[in-house]
Amino acid sequence: MGAVRGFFLGALKIAVVIVLAVVLLVALGWGGYSLYEGWDAAKNAPLGKTRTWPELVIHPLGNAKFKLSTAWRDGGLHYQFTVDSYPPAVDAAWRGAGSDVLGGGPKFTLTFLDQQGFKLFEHEVPLNRLTHAVDQSGKAVGMSAKDQTYVTADTYRRAASWEVTWNFRSSDP
Repeated sequence: MGAVRGFFLGALKIAVVIVLAVVLLVALGWGGYSLYEGWDAAKNAPLGKTRTWPELVIHPLGNAKFKLSTAWRDGGLHYQFTVDSYPPAVDAAWRGAGSDVLGGGPKFTLTFLDQQGFKLFEHEVPLNRLTHAVDQSGKAVGMSAKDQTYVTADTYRRAASWEVTWNFRSSDP
């Protein structure tokens, strides 16, 4: 009986050592992950400040002024895109946009470039997602969109400039 008792006691000691080793590994892993998360949050904190990009004036769209403000937080790019003025070409395309759910309709494409002018990423803003700004008389004077899209912090950090393109007929041939 002493041999059986010794066997179980030895097995119990081994089991306790294994459980303690697993608990230690989990604690070390959790601690390492927590440190990484804290470091990453501190590194990305400046990206949460609103960044106002240079205004773009697009002559083929009736000298419309395009404005963009962005911030990176919660794993993605949050943006406010504004078209000041109400170009007839945009209005005509917007009226024809309907409820295009597949994204094949008229849209603006916001392209972000690095310091050398190479494309980092782009985001499409369908015209049917833009809301209209109106003056006191109810006349449309602009359009805007507020949304978010997935972009890594490192990619957003490298963005140095932006461009806007469109896929509908402008006022110039």
